Amino acid sequence: MSKILVVEPRNILRQAISLALFPDHEVQMSPLLSEGDAAMAQEFDLVIIDSAGLRATNSLSSQLVRAVQSWKVPTIWIDDAAARQAPVRDKLLVLNGPIQKEGLQSAVTKCLGALPSKLDSTASTSAKGSMATKEVRTPAYQNSGPQIIELVDVVAEPPESRKNRKQQIKTK
Repeated sequence: MSKILVVEPRNILRQAISLALFPDHEVQMSPLLSEGDAAMAQEFDLVIIDSAGLRATNSLSSQLVRAVQSWKVPTIWIDDAAARQAPVRDKLLVLNGPIQKEGLQSAVTKCLGALPSKLDSTASTSAKGSMATKEVRTPAYQNSGPQIIELVDVVAEPPESRKNRKQQIKTK
């Protein structure tokens, strides 16, 4: 069982990620990650950071980004495609939000099961060097609302036919 640290400021998403990873992994949640907590992150097998959520709560600092860039632990960085601020290093996967359960689980499996240099066979190189990063695109929900399935068509009968039906049932 691997130990995973999830840094997510929103309570409902912390629970959703925890349920998606349970029971295969031991998950510890944190709403924020300070510079002092960055050393603690090295004790885990994987760290998942929702940078979009941290940015929304003004909790994503440049010091935190630099700290994550120096880590050796595999990291999943969840970010919006529009606000790209992910650190560039080995053992880092970037997921575009919103994420889905299957996309998260496959990214976790890839990070925990792969060797550090083999996280992505099609690694992109940055202008600073050959730092491997990967973008896993998870599709957003296609429907704007819940899908409704009609099981039965309801047909309204005029009041006279209801009386006739009741009389037929009584006479039988």
